[in-house]
Amino acid sequence: MADQEQKALRDYAMSSVNGATSSIRRPAIQVNNFEIKPAIIQMIQQTVQFRGLSQEDPNVHIANFLEICDSFKHNGVTDDAIRLRLFPFSLWDKAKVCKLRNDITTFIQFEGESLYEAWERYKDLLRRCPHHDLPAWLQLQTFYNGLGATNKSMVDAEAGGALMSKTHEAVYELLEELASNNYQWPTERAMPRRTAGVLELDSITSLADKWQLCLNN
Repeated sequence: MADQEQKALRDYAMSSVNGATSSIRRPAIQVNNFEIKPAIIQMIQQTVQFRGLSQEDPNVHIANFLEICDSFKHNGVTDDAIRLRLFPFSLWDKAKVCKLRNDITTFIQFEGESLYEAWERYKDLLRRCPHHDLPAWLQLQTFYNGLGATNKSMVDAEAGGALMSKTHEAVYELLEELASNNYQWPTERAMPRRTAGVLELDSITSLADKWQLCLNN
């Protein structure tokens, strides 16, 4: 595991002959008499359903889910083993959950959005969909690919032109630092803009004012 955590981002994108496995590893249960009562499942389905709607807070959902799970125990069975078996029953309306995941995987920086704003918006998408099932390296690569040309060039420059050769931990720290510094930088939206023809109109108005002043004198 230690060697895998130090892999460069580009190494994760390389094809592998190993089969993909689920990111959820449910601990094995050694006892033979373990059973989750239907009443517990119904309680979760009726009281702590997470639909993936924009107004729902996934952190509150998890807190409520854990509160119910902590209300019962079973000798010889760990809390994690119980929670990981019950958690799927707390999810509902998978189509909307998939929509949140799609918002993450198709992330694109808005026009005029600063690096700080884009990074915070992207992290908020991840928080709103905690079961997105995307590995850390893919999250970072998706964000980088969705940046505009200017910000992408800035990230490349700060990374010494070798962003993909860094580990996902190093890339995350770099983005955090750049976004924090960028927080104080003015964005394009903060700059005064003039629509087509306004500059010419301002010049004509200025000349007319000067001409009128000469006539009055």
